[in-house]
Amino acid sequence: YKIPGYSLRNNIEIDDYYKGKIRASERKIQSKESLSVAAPKTAEVEHIHQLYLKSKIMQQSQSSKLLLKNNEKYMSQTIVISTEIMHPQNRNAHGKIFGGEIMRKAFELGYITAVSFLGERNTQFVAVDDINFLKPVNIGSIIMFNGMVTYSSPETNLVIVEVTVEQSEPGTMIKEQTNTLTYVFKKIATNNGNGNDTTIPTVVPMHYGEFISYLEGQRTHEEIKNDYINKK
Repeated sequence: YKIPGYSLRNNIEIDDYYKGKIRASERKIQSKESLSVAAPKTAEVEHIHQLYLKSKIMQQSQSSKLLLKNNEKYMSQTIVISTEIMHPQNRNAHGKIFGGEIMRKAFELGYITAVSFLGERNTQFVAVDDINFLKPVNIGSIIMFNGMVTYSSPETNLVIVEVTVEQSEPGTMIKEQTNTLTYVFKKIATNNGNGNDTTIPTVVPMHYGEFISYLEGQRTHEEIKNDYINKK
């Protein structure tokens, strides 16, 4: 089946077309360099080691006091979970759950995760990065949405939130991942009487899986921040 083409009618559409083409090429390169298939880069390995040494020191000391003093949070402390059962009214033409329903619920949890991390409601949505549909979601399955802050930057006030979606069938409860979605949020400046307060916590990973999530979040931040700053 041949995908229909389309004509470009003006300069705006031409500009959008080539931006999309460049973006598609960049996505192909990024998929080959994804940490799920390739090892971290040399500079990233050094960064992981420094994070490991830092987390080791924190574990050996009164880590909760150090976290509070340095305005940091363990990555595991940022997790927000929601569990639902998928109903037939949300099915698509193929008898599976409509992808838009999964996206809506994942975004809501992503927003809640960002708000919980920042500790206040003045959280602004900035961008969607990756949305991956790995498996179809069955009607009647139990779905668990897991939101986690993987990276945050006090410099830009941007927060990267990853939402993973897992389904399990009643009776077996064997989990399988169906979706991963990455969102970018920003803390809006507030006036607390001492000027604009925009300081956000930084994230501290504790084990290898979290280090990889941290690096993925950092990559997303570096990719998004230049476009975001240029639009401000």
